[in-house]
Amino acid sequence: MATLNMDGFSEEFREIAPMECACYLFECLSEEEKIKTKEDWNKAGGYKVIPWWKWCMDHINVSLCK
Repeated sequence: MATLNMDGFSEEFREIAPMECACYLFECLSEEEKIKTKEDWNKAGGYKVIPWWKWCMDHINVSLCK
């Protein structure tokens, strides 16, 4: 799960920032990971169950490599 620290965003952008972040993270995935992520979202019920951006935030893991 990707957690977004909202402290750095002004009130004006706090609603849209998680949506944009989720789309950015998705685009950073490999083509295979993108396909798998979309398939998993659709199997879970797609937009009727959870917005696409929220699914990405809940299911994309971010880690730092040293």
